[in-house]
Amino acid sequence: MTPVRQGEVVFPTAIGACRVAWRADRITSVTLLSGRALDNRPATDHTPPRWVRDVQQRLTLHLDGTIQDLSTIPLDFSGIPPFHQQVYRMALAIPAGPSATANWRPVPDLRERPGRSARPCGGIRSR
Repeated sequence: MTPVRQGEVVFPTAIGACRVAWRADRITSVTLLSGRALDNRPATDHTPPRWVRDVQQRLTLHLDGTIQDLSTIPLDFSGIPPFHQQVYRMALAIPAGPSATANWRPVPDLRERPGRSARPCGGIRSR
């Protein structure tokens, strides 16, 4: 059987349906969908690669409340503007845990750069 080089998988989590898309050996997107999204998805005839199933399992556990280190998930940053990449990489460096969001402090470092403000950083974090 030929390995699947790109695709998506949708699966249930404790907080709703989650969609993970990948290309080659990188995750291209992770999206939380509405609760009914699982009911409306067509069945797929392929099984995701083992590494994608591992990402799926880790996300499911994390969203169920069992903290996982998600910083090692291979992400595809192609097509993302350099400033957004900086914010994402800084966010990935924050250790997993309940205080990570409350203590997110990289924004001031980026704000100090000419032409940058906290508003773009906050917008990027919400994506």
